[in-house]
Amino acid sequence: MGTSRGRGEGAPEWRRLVFLLGLTFGVALGVTLLSQRVIQVLDLWPAFITVFVIILLGVAFDIVGVAATRAQEPPFRAMASKRLPGAGQSLHLIRNADRVSTVCCDVIGDIGGTVSGAAGIAILLLLAGRRGHGPLPAALGVAAIASLTVLGKAIGKRVAIREANVIIRHVGIALHWTGWLAGSRRENRKPRNRRST
Repeated sequence: MGTSRGRGEGAPEWRRLVFLLGLTFGVALGVTLLSQRVIQVLDLWPAFITVFVIILLGVAFDIVGVAATRAQEPPFRAMASKRLPGAGQSLHLIRNADRVSTVCCDVIGDIGGTVSGAAGIAILLLLAGRRGHGPLPAALGVAAIASLTVLGKAIGKRVAIREANVIIRHVGIALHWTGWLAGSRRENRKPRNRRST
């Protein structure tokens, strides 16, 4: 009986890991192809701005993932009892902090760092090829991108630990309003066949 129970408990975990592997591969592939395409058609400075935005997105999701693991549940239960907007979404993030942290930090955050580095290499190699320089500018550029990413995540983690409840509160409000807008759109699309009484 213990063996069958262990297998039953392990199966969902394996499915989650396979799903996580597929999600990471798909997101990384899509973002890499998109960023390379964007960089190819953009001028130099817009391409650098694109890399900087990718870094910021990775840092932002890393902050959300850390904050979800540090936020306290009781204040949000009190907010949910008062039916404050976003309180339920915030509770959901806290109660699923392990999954939120995995997706935000390990999937999106790490992909952001990898893609920004790859995009930076593409930009700097292109620049070096145009100007006839050697590999040193590209190496310096990659080092600068890596330093910015690590610095941003280090600062972001400190902010996430100190202001975890505030961050999760704002994320919950954002999820509430985006969900409300999506729900209102679906309601507007539904045909109204109610009989007048």
